[in-house]
Amino acid sequence: MRWKNGTIALAVWFASVGAGAHAGPMDGEGAAIPYASPDAALVALRASPQVSERLENDWFALQDHQGHVLWSITAPGNAMYPSMVKRTLVQRDGGVEIGMSIKCGASRQACDTLVQTFQASNDRLRQRLRDTTTAAPPSATAQPTPAGAADPPR
Repeated sequence: MRWKNGTIALAVWFASVGAGAHAGPMDGEGAAIPYASPDAALVALRASPQVSERLENDWFALQDHQGHVLWSITAPGNAMYPSMVKRTLVQRDGGVEIGMSIKCGASRQACDTLVQTFQASNDRLRQRLRDTTTAAPPSATAQPTPAGAADPPR
């Protein structure tokens, strides 16, 4: 799956957190996925007013604007169904780290692909955030928004 508009929105979201929106670790740091199934997650997350949702191909992308959590949940037509990924932003040592939890109910091969895809996406995002931070002059007070900072799964 390739997100275009979603990539830009996610980049802005990550950059706003990295620009000092929170001084310490964010709620839910390292927290496991509390839902038994993708359907249960969708019901609970949709009930929250701070969560926005969009459907991109065969993935539900939900963004918790208050908790700085991005959820990726497979739709029934996805080869990785039933699976969900929770990514949490955590500020640490002046940078932004990405905590990730995955529940995958698909085949072993599909689950391995899911994990590898999200790990690679997180690695690219971390590198772009590092590049953006180190490229800024020492006198800069705010980080620029890294264009295309995230490449969610295909």
